[in-house]
Amino acid sequence: MSYAYYKPFAHNRQGMRFRNWSLDSGAYTAWNIGKEVDLDEYISFCKRMAKSDPSLVEIIALDVIGCAKGSLKNSLKMKSEGVDAMPVFHIGDDFGILKEYMAGWDKVGLSCRFGEPVRESLHFYDKCFAAGWPKKFHSFGWVSDKMLFDYPFHSSDASSWSLQPTAYGAWKEFGTRFPLRGSNMNILSNVHWFLDLEERLTEKWGPLFEKQGWGRQVDVRLASNSNPVAVKALKGFR
Repeated sequence: MSYAYYKPFAHNRQGMRFRNWSLDSGAYTAWNIGKEVDLDEYISFCKRMAKSDPSLVEIIALDVIGCAKGSLKNSLKMKSEGVDAMPVFHIGDDFGILKEYMAGWDKVGLSCRFGEPVRESLHFYDKCFAAGWPKKFHSFGWVSDKMLFDYPFHSSDASSWSLQPTAYGAWKEFGTRFPLRGSNMNILSNVHWFLDLEERLTEKWGPLFEKQGWGRQVDVRLASNSNPVAVKALKGFR
């Protein structure tokens, strides 16, 4: 859940079914609309949420898209303030920054898919895993099943589970596109598809993770901005 959309999430969460949730800084959302997230306010919010909500299991550091040193600086400040937040390493960042993240944090988020060709994204992942494995990595915004079966990501997230069927008529469950789309769609079947993906990934990577002492679970998180379609799906899930 993005920090930018927490208020509608808090308003709608009663009746929503989810195992747990993670808190993203909303940096990408802010970047898209030309705004900035106040770091001190975000740190205070993280502290309140971590203390009051046991279902919050992961916090993402406030990254600065296009400025690796700024992302590192924010991650260090959050850590010094007692907020255990996953740092974010972007395609194009200096790999010296990744080494600092690997040395100082248990898990590192990898972010790409900013319009570059897929082969460049995959090359970025190749370099990250070559430099960091065994390390817990999180894939931001990319949950391609083919990619996730090639790279042992500890977790991943994306908003495509709700965006693709409603905006483009693309359904994972059926493997095709339909002319029907829009905000009145019932996308519950997509929730089940991603849960099945999570189970299949856990079956593949779980034994490898157990050897590292991480447990078996692979998490595929459904990123949401609490739009009505996503809320309806999560409230209707059984």
